[in-house]
Amino acid sequence: SLAADATGVVWAGSESGVISRIESEKVTTIAPPAAMDAVVAIEAARDGSVWIGTRRSGLFRLAPGAARASPVGGTLATLRTMSLREDADGNVWVGTNGQGLLRVGGPGVVAYSAANGFVSDTVVILAEDREKGLWLGTGGSGLVQLRDTALTPLGKVEGLSHDIVLATLEDREGTLW
Repeated sequence: SLAADATGVVWAGSESGVISRIESEKVTTIAPPAAMDAVVAIEAARDGSVWIGTRRSGLFRLAPGAARASPVGGTLATLRTMSLREDADGNVWVGTNGQGLLRVGGPGVVAYSAANGFVSDTVVILAEDREKGLWLGTGGSGLVQLRDTALTPLGKVEGLSHDIVLATLEDREGTLW
């Protein structure tokens, strides 16, 4: 997984849990905590921290200037992360494999899952559009737009070729592909 921060530093995560910081062709390796497994998602936040999602060992956060990432406790310690995205309001959204969607920030952690009426427990990809709408690519429920608290699903019935969405791209005109 790759992410670039506001200063141009590129962060890379590996299958072995190693995080690399790449700046001006210099690579610095950040040793993973013993509990960290494969890194599947990285998000460089505006506050300088780096959020790290793993395949089976939950969510970690590398504080600005820290030498090692720390596990984020509570319900976030057992996540099977698939995607991460910081929104315009500074919330970090976590898409998971089988555990729905979580928002970290504001009043704490808010979980959206099939058990509480959410469209899917598998959120593969996250993107935010220019109007602060969050787009979710799911593992079987198509593409879903979350704006404020309203959900708008788009799947095969609405014209998508498939209900599994693995990637999104917003072009220069603001069209989401």
